[in-house]
Amino acid sequence: MSHKALIYSISNSNIEFYKKSLNNLNCKLNVVYAFPDFERFLLNETPDLIVMDLELDNTDAITVIKEIKSHQLTTDPFIIVCSPKSDDYIQISALNSGADEFIDLPLNHLIFESKLKALFKRKQNGNT
Repeated sequence: MSHKALIYSISNSNIEFYKKSLNNLNCKLNVVYAFPDFERFLLNETPDLIVMDLELDNTDAITVIKEIKSHQLTTDPFIIVCSPKSDDYIQISALNSGADEFIDLPLNHLIFESKLKALFKRKQNGNT
């Protein structure tokens, strides 16, 4: 089963990291670099997974998550926030805003893929 994944990042190195793992899991990928593109994408499609950096163009992941939650999506996508900042307050804020996972960067591809597989398995089993 192919999952739709949306990557929202302003870092080319992060995008390449995310793409490698998501491609290994046969995900259909879309990448956006700016908030207007992100909003436009959500109006037309509902991804199974959204992977985003904490710090984005003129905004942050916490604000974006609140926007995601305000949309009437057909399904709730899993949301993963990634950041080199591992401050407890930031992680708690991201999770409290609706992120399903907060991942400290840098991260090993195998660990990232294992986390993704676990999320997809939860979705498949209906435990969102």
